[in-house]
Amino acid sequence: MITSTPELNTLFLTSEHLVVVDCYEITLQDGTVVRWSGADVPVTVPVNGVATTFALGPLIRRNMVKMVVGISVDSLDLTLSADDAITIGGVPLIRAGVNGRLDGATVRLYRAYATDWTSGWVGVILRFAGTMGEVRGTRSQLTAKVNNYLQLLNTQQPARSYQAGCTWTLYDSNCGATKRTNSGYITTLDQRWQFSTSIDGYQSVARNELIDISLGTMLQGGQLRFTSGANAGFTYPVKTWTGHSATLLRAAGLVLAVGDTFTVTWGCNKTINVCALAFNNRARYGGFPFIPAAETAVPV
Repeated sequence: MITSTPELNTLFLTSEHLVVVDCYEITLQDGTVVRWSGADVPVTVPVNGVATTFALGPLIRRNMVKMVVGISVDSLDLTLSADDAITIGGVPLIRAGVNGRLDGATVRLYRAYATDWTSGWVGVILRFAGTMGEVRGTRSQLTAKVNNYLQLLNTQQPARSYQAGCTWTLYDSNCGATKRTNSGYITTLDQRWQFSTSIDGYQSVARNELIDISLGTMLQGGQLRFTSGANAGFTYPVKTWTGHSATLLRAAGLVLAVGDTFTVTWGCNKTINVCALAFNNRARYGGFPFIPAAETAVPV
């Protein structure tokens, strides 16, 4: 539902001419917030009663936002054109988008209203809110699809599934595991997605009479964040980690170099052994480990 303020209601009823500007607010997963004006000048508008400045940013084009009665899952298609002067966290916008910096970001589209360009902005209306979906890039443009929050209602399975593997998301409130990380640096380069490392604390994470869980097992499926070099600030999912050799799920967006440092957050293979022995979190395991495995009946 679109809500308005008394000041805007008065403006709509009494003014024959209006100036309207789109204002985009993007909140990245790491908490970074960027605000861009849809006009060719920066604007300062009241958002929730607070004067908020939307800077001059990329040229942004979008599709129309639909208004319907009832529940409808809509999306916002954005095209952002920019040169290297437009940055996010010091990284050019196009490069940041292609490297996944915008993945999962929250996007809010406000429309600001005034009687003319010389008078103050009377207020804003929130026209769309959602999360960043697919992002594609060229040399000078990004195209992005922003999905309405109602997409979360499209889940085709119950909240809980009866299965042996844990159903919780690692480190969320249901899981409750303490986040574990290790630090290291690149020692040898093979590819932009594969390299050898020197990492602290490389030994068995947990061991008993039957099970020996290595650090490589825990790093597989984790998140590797570079802290120096050209990729500093970028995070990549870990595909495999064997011994001291790491393979990323996708190639690093920028050139890697020997000596680049990183931190890597543990992953989880969703088994009861890892939960109990590596994370010491058996009481909050979200699976049903004693469900029999699926079997195939064959004639005899």
